[in-house]
Amino acid sequence: MIFRTLSLKYRVAGLLLLISLSVSAQKKELAHIDSLLRQLPAAKEDTNKVNLLLKLGNTYSTGTKTDSSIFYLQRALLLAQRLKWQKGITRAYYDLGAYHFHKAPPDYVKAQSYLAQAAELSFKIEDYQFAYKSVVYLAGAIHFQNKGPQAINYLASAAVRFKKCNQIGPLINIYATLGTYYQGEFNYAAAMDYYDKALKLQETTQHNYLRGYDVGAMAGLYFNLHNIKKAKALYLKAIGMDENDMQAGNESAVAENYVGLALCADAEHDDAAVVSYYDKAIQAAKKGSHYNTLCDIENNASWHYFLKKDYDKAYVHAKRSLSYIKADEFYLIYAYGTLGAIYREAPASLIKKAGFAPGRQYQEALALTLKAINYGKTHDDAVLVTDNLKELSLTYEKMNRHADALKTYKAYIAQRDTADSLKNEKAILLKEAQLVYSRKEDALKYQQNITNAQLKQKKLQSYFFIGGLAALLLLSLFIGLNYYNQRKSNKLLAEANDQVTNANLQLSGQREEITTQRDRLVETVANLKTAQQQLIQTEKMASLGELTAGIAHEIQNPLNFVNNFSEVSVELLSELKEEAQAGNVRDVIAIADDLTQNLEKINHHGKRADGIVKGMLEHSRTSTGQKEPTDLNKLANEYLRLAYHGLRAKDKTFNAELITHFDESLPPVNIIPQDIGRVLLNLFNNAFYAVQQKQKMADEGYKPVLEIATLLSGRNAIISVKDNGTGIPDAIKDKILQPFFTTKPTGEGTGLGLSLSYDIVVKGHSGSVKIESTEKEGAEFTIQLPIVN
Repeated sequence: MIFRTLSLKYRVAGLLLLISLSVSAQKKELAHIDSLLRQLPAAKEDTNKVNLLLKLGNTYSTGTKTDSSIFYLQRALLLAQRLKWQKGITRAYYDLGAYHFHKAPPDYVKAQSYLAQAAELSFKIEDYQFAYKSVVYLAGAIHFQNKGPQAINYLASAAVRFKKCNQIGPLINIYATLGTYYQGEFNYAAAMDYYDKALKLQETTQHNYLRGYDVGAMAGLYFNLHNIKKAKALYLKAIGMDENDMQAGNESAVAENYVGLALCADAEHDDAAVVSYYDKAIQAAKKGSHYNTLCDIENNASWHYFLKKDYDKAYVHAKRSLSYIKADEFYLIYAYGTLGAIYREAPASLIKKAGFAPGRQYQEALALTLKAINYGKTHDDAVLVTDNLKELSLTYEKMNRHADALKTYKAYIAQRDTADSLKNEKAILLKEAQLVYSRKEDALKYQQNITNAQLKQKKLQSYFFIGGLAALLLLSLFIGLNYYNQRKSNKLLAEANDQVTNANLQLSGQREEITTQRDRLVETVANLKTAQQQLIQTEKMASLGELTAGIAHEIQNPLNFVNNFSEVSVELLSELKEEAQAGNVRDVIAIADDLTQNLEKINHHGKRADGIVKGMLEHSRTSTGQKEPTDLNKLANEYLRLAYHGLRAKDKTFNAELITHFDESLPPVNIIPQDIGRVLLNLFNNAFYAVQQKQKMADEGYKPVLEIATLLSGRNAIISVKDNGTGIPDAIKDKILQPFFTTKPTGEGTGLGLSLSYDIVVKGHSGSVKIESTEKEGAEFTIQLPIVN
């Protein structure tokens, strides 16, 4: 047994299903027949009533009342004929043809009669889209009467008519349909020729007339030509086209193209890809409830696992295949044959799971395989009968019915010889097509080489011609200018003397003016330098102001401790005197110990306050420019707290979560502490401003977070400042480091903070500044400083 690919019968049926999607979409909108029937008595005998009768007929055709469907469709035809409404007559003929095509059992003769009239009238009234649908349906009706060549001839004649009318879209689709028919007839050379016509004509228009279904059929042709790479590319393209138009009901086409990819993966022995593509095919078919397609895909997946001897998975997919069979018994052929083979080879654990005793597994396998053979004979599927005869002989062998096994195997050999002759014929056609394909590719390459050579030669000729023309033009221009200059030279010579005299006078005046302008420029430059220094000092004072508020809040804590312990110490001294007078030496010593601890705490908090004041003085005074080894973790932590308390001093309601990740292995870094402190303070203030602004606009669930981290990376120290504030819009990311650029309201920022910070890091410390931000989500500034031993 082999993996199945769709026969021409099912490709044509799928194609017609896609063409009728617009009708089915209309049927879904008309779910309530009663509402239509209530409109009918009051309807006038006009075109609206024709449309109403057509709707009723199409709605009934989706249910079980087929007599009602044909009754209303015929009434619509008669009324349209009385009104001489050609468009209505065309629609009625088309709907009657589609009805007879799809009814059970189908009447392809009547369908052909109605659809032929619909096609002719469509051409007559120049409704070419409807003409295309009628033509393809009519070809299908002819094909299903076992008149394949006649169907192909009709499509070819229709293509001529569409070409004559310059209808590019229908012509492309007809070419693709002809390719599908020829491929189904194993005439691969003709199929490739029509596919090639469709693709070339498609390149001449911007609108994509080809459907994913057509491209999938082309992929199938290249698969048969063993060009797996091109087949895969076309299958993927087809899937992309159909998935972009899934609302049109293309799930079945998507599923079939995933099956094609699975077959390509199987040809490349990529089992993982085979399984993945079958899973995707199943999901696509489920989405559109295409049960026959689901049955077919599950059966192929089951056979894949069977060949890998993974009988548990093969059994699961085979049972699913049977469960999806609704009305078309054709798919039972494959489902029964696969399940019979699984029962024959499955271990006892699986047989028990199937629900019958291990001794019954061969009987069950035999019954299913015989059913598959009978269905195959009924549907005249010689390949299937041949495959299942082989499986049947293996089952007889397992049952020790050697005579039956031998008899069946002989029947298999006889059937196989017949099938082999057909396969040999297909192989010859396939080789012919491959030869045509190779010749076409060689011809294209040869033509391309000739074209390139001709273009190169023409290009060289063009260069020579243009060069000669340019030289001639320059020579003419030179002669003309020389003649013109010669005539004017005498006149100009006379004027030149006067101009020289005037020029000398003007030159003296210009010298005086230039001297004056130079003095003004020197003064302007001096003023600009002064203004620049003032602006820089303003920025420093602004950061100092932010820092001062933080220091005031930060220094308040140690001062409170000093005051509190001082007051307690005074009380302890009074107690000490009392105990000393009373002669309680032990209590005196205990109180003295408490006093000692208090004095140590006073000293500790006094040093803390002293350190804060020194830090403030260092920050406020002009930098000496002297670098010194500095603990970045301590520096960053100190300025983070000062910046936070500075903002809290101005806005008591503000709170933020401060997260620190300090790398304890980070060695001292040779920096100017005051300058890097200003950089950090500026980054912290900006981050707090961003989260504060977002907090004003965000929901109650928003929580401001500032995260600072240090890291040793090779020979560099990294400082990262990250917030979840308003972020930096993409439009201004390139501007924020420019001097005087600020996003803050007037009076709240000078626009020099980040510019000075950048200069301090890059120019003053040979470091770098990196900015990453997502608008409305936050920003992260990363400073990299080199470590110098």
